[in-house]
Amino acid sequence: RQKFMDNPLHFLKLSSPPPVVPVKLAIVGPPKSGKTMLARRLERDHGIVCLSAGEAVRQFMSQFPSSNLTKEMESHLRAGVILPDALVIEALEKIMLSQRCQTRGYVLDGFPNTIEQVRLLTEFSVIPVQIIELTLSPKEVHWRATADRHSVDRTLPLHDSAPILDVKLSSYKRHLDVVRGHYEKEHRNWNVLEGGRSKWWLNDMCAKLINEQLHTAQRYLQKRNRGDAASIFGLCVTPAECESRLGEFSHYCPVSLATKHQLIDCSFETTMKFTAEYRARYYKMAGQAELDLFLADAHNYVAPTAPHLLPDQLPRYVAKAELKMLFPRELAFKGYCPVTYVIGNKRYEALKPGSKDHVLEYAEELFACLDEETMEVFLKQPWLFHATPLPAKLPPAKVPQEVTSLPMLGTWSRPWLKPSSLR
Repeated sequence: RQKFMDNPLHFLKLSSPPPVVPVKLAIVGPPKSGKTMLARRLERDHGIVCLSAGEAVRQFMSQFPSSNLTKEMESHLRAGVILPDALVIEALEKIMLSQRCQTRGYVLDGFPNTIEQVRLLTEFSVIPVQIIELTLSPKEVHWRATADRHSVDRTLPLHDSAPILDVKLSSYKRHLDVVRGHYEKEHRNWNVLEGGRSKWWLNDMCAKLINEQLHTAQRYLQKRNRGDAASIFGLCVTPAECESRLGEFSHYCPVSLATKHQLIDCSFETTMKFTAEYRARYYKMAGQAELDLFLADAHNYVAPTAPHLLPDQLPRYVAKAELKMLFPRELAFKGYCPVTYVIGNKRYEALKPGSKDHVLEYAEELFACLDEETMEVFLKQPWLFHATPLPAKLPPAKVPQEVTSLPMLGTWSRPWLKPSSLR
C-alpha cells in the first residue's frame, strides 16, 4: 500500500496482464507408453485437470447421482456391457464445465482413440489444441508390462498380460492412422514424441508445447481486443470455418494486390500459416513478408481504403477435359500465347502458339499459354494481356504434310529425272 501511495502513476501505467487462456491437451499412445504418468505430471506442474474416460465417468456419477445420464450409465454397468462412447463423452463434457477446467485447462489421458470418438468430441465442441502421440515399439511395450507384473509395488492383478496387450496394440494401430489424419488435416495440431525418452525430456517438450499454445492464444486475444489484425496460425481453425469467414478478397492476397497490383491465389495454402483475422474476417497472404505488412497496418489493405479491390472477373485454369466440353468455342488471340507477345515487345518473333495443356478462361474468353511459367504470369495480371490486338502479319499456318505426297527415296538419283535433264 505504501509503495502505491508513494508512486501511484508508476503502477497505473503498467500494462494489463495477458488474458487467461486454458490449456487443452490430449495424450494418446500404445499401452505402457507413459500416458498417465505424463498427464499426472502436467497436472501437478501446470495446475490443469487430468481426465481419462473412466475418471470422467466416475466423477460425474459421484457428483450427479440422480441425473438421467447417471441412471443410464448405471443400467449399462449392471448389465455388464461397455459404456457407449456417446455417454462417456457426454459425461466428459459435463465435467469440463467445472471452474478449474474452464480457467486452468485439461489434459485427456488416452483419449480419443477412434474416429467415432473424435466425431463425438467435435459435436460437443471438445477440441484439444495440442495432441501428443507417444510412440513406443511393441518390444518395449511387452518389456515394460513384464517389469510391471513383477513389481513389488503391485498389489492387484491388472489386464496387462501378453495376449491382452497384443489385442490392445492391434486395436490402437488399427485406428491410429485415421485419427491422426483427421487432426492433421482439420487442425494441424498433432505432435509426435518418443515415449522411450526420459520423463524429464518428455516433461520439457510438453511444457514447451503448452507455453507456445498459451502465447499464441494470448497474442491473438490481445490483438483482437485492440481491433488489430491477428494471425490465426496454431489456433486449430478448420478449413471449413476459414472458407466460410473469408473476406472480400476470397483466396487472393490483399497485400500483393495493393502493392504489386497482382492476383496471387493462396487457395493451395492449407496450413493457414499466412492467414490473418481482421474485423471478424479471414485474409490469406502470399508469404511471411505480406503477412507482416498486413499485421502492421491491415486498414490500408482492405476495403474501403485499399488501392485495388478484387476485380469482378477472375482468371481460372481450364483442364483439357473441360476444354473439349466447351467446343465449339475457339481460342482467343488465334491460339497464340498473349504473354510471350506482350513481354516480347509485341514483335513478330514473339508470336508463339499456345498449348492446349495450359488454357485459361478470362472475361468469357479462352487463352492458350505457352507453358506453366507464362500461365502463372497471365494469372497474376490478366488485364495486361487479354485485350492485346493481333498484328496484321501472322506466321504461316502449319499444315500437316502427307507422307504419300513426298517423292520416293532415290527418285533424284536417276540421271534422266534430275532437274537439269528435264530442261
